[in-house]
Amino acid sequence: MAIRQDAIARSGLRTIRLENQHISVSILPEAGGKIAELIDRRSGRNWLWQNPHLPIRRPIYGSDYGSELDSGGWDEILFSTSPCEIDLPDRTRRQIPDHGDLVGQAWRVEASTALEAGHAVCDLTATGRVFDFRWRRVATLDAQRPLLTLDYSLENAGNSPWPWAWCAHPLIAVERGMRIELPAGRDLRVAHSTQLNLDGTASAFAWPRLPLADGREIDLAASFDSVSEADRFAAKLFVRSASPGAVSISSANRTERLTLRYDERQLPWLGLWINNRAWSGCGSPPHLNLGLEPSTSPCESLAEAIAEGWTELLEPGKIRSWSLIIEVGA
Repeated sequence: MAIRQDAIARSGLRTIRLENQHISVSILPEAGGKIAELIDRRSGRNWLWQNPHLPIRRPIYGSDYGSELDSGGWDEILFSTSPCEIDLPDRTRRQIPDHGDLVGQAWRVEASTALEAGHAVCDLTATGRVFDFRWRRVATLDAQRPLLTLDYSLENAGNSPWPWAWCAHPLIAVERGMRIELPAGRDLRVAHSTQLNLDGTASAFAWPRLPLADGREIDLAASFDSVSEADRFAAKLFVRSASPGAVSISSANRTERLTLRYDERQLPWLGLWINNRAWSGCGSPPHLNLGLEPSTSPCESLAEAIAEGWTELLEPGKIRSWSLIIEVGA
């Protein structure tokens, strides 16, 4: 087990590395707490996509995410993916920035150490700008197993209640033949899409089949099999979480797998950003990547989540906590 701190070639940003015999994890506190690398040391595969056209940099609060901050890795989206404006119970209005309140600021390092049991820990915190909150994420790498646990907490540190929503935002580096592993038949919602002409007569969708207007179907689980120009698309989807909550992405030869596990009662939806060479926000050729995003709501914006009843008010002094477990292995 090892913990190292250095400044790698990412604009001089401080990097904290957690390593065991299975996994190497690189965390950048000054870039919104971004997890830049999640490497399977057996194969050398970095499961997290990195944008070759947009380097990781020190964020500026309120920046456009697609053109300035979509550098890859794992971000945390607190409040809203899409920028929006909301009304609060105290009759004030708040502007929620693009991809939320955490990606545009540096986080504080509370601790980066090895516990007596040998586990490596990186404890980071941040405070709010949109609302008065205290945020904490503790990353713990198991001493012996290929397991990374992320423990989250969000506290209302102010005097008024406010609504909240959250989703993880890891972007996975994918390749032809990879498969998304989820139970078939789960409720499926399409938030938005590019280069997809959906069947307008369908009243509901179910994972993994997505019917098109021309009578064909897309097998979303095998979204990256085709490389033809005609089959390129990008879509943001939400799948109702199974019990227990879990999603995996497996390599083409099925010898490697990345799995996210979570409590489906706290995170009832799984967001999927499937980008099969059809979208880029930074003016580059379209990307090939996959977002695996356990979520509190099936909505891209906090305003939409409020309207659909997918949020709760966090009262002053109250804390909400949840966890994700990431497993790398065969």
